[in-house]
Amino acid sequence: MGGNVTKARHGREHFVEMGRRAAQVLKEKYGKEHYAKMAQSRRAGRTTEQTESSSETITAAEAGRLGGTVVKQRYGHDHFVSAGQRGGSVTRDKYGPDHYARIGRMGGMTKGKRKDASAEASS
Repeated sequence: MGGNVTKARHGREHFVEMGRRAAQVLKEKYGKEHYAKMAQSRRAGRTTEQTESSSETITAAEAGRLGGTVVKQRYGHDHFVSAGQRGGSVTRDKYGPDHYARIGRMGGMTKGKRKDASAEASS
């Protein structure tokens, strides 16, 4: 919600400028090679085992995968089940029980067909 408030207050350009500044700081700190390594590792599709044994910088996707694995090992499968149920309850409370019926009817459709179906559903 904080990101949406910031976007409403300062506009999309604010985030673009913050991204540029962050990239500049990283470039000054690690050099151009840092970005080359990230792109190379993304293209190579390294596995988690290779990432763990390496002292190189990892990509966001690799970090997320590694973090999810650690959480699953620490708390187990039921932790994710519980989080999903809580999220589903909050969504139901926020949008109503018909929300799931609407998105269920859209399942598997392309974006163009999805727009048509949602227009028909709201009519």
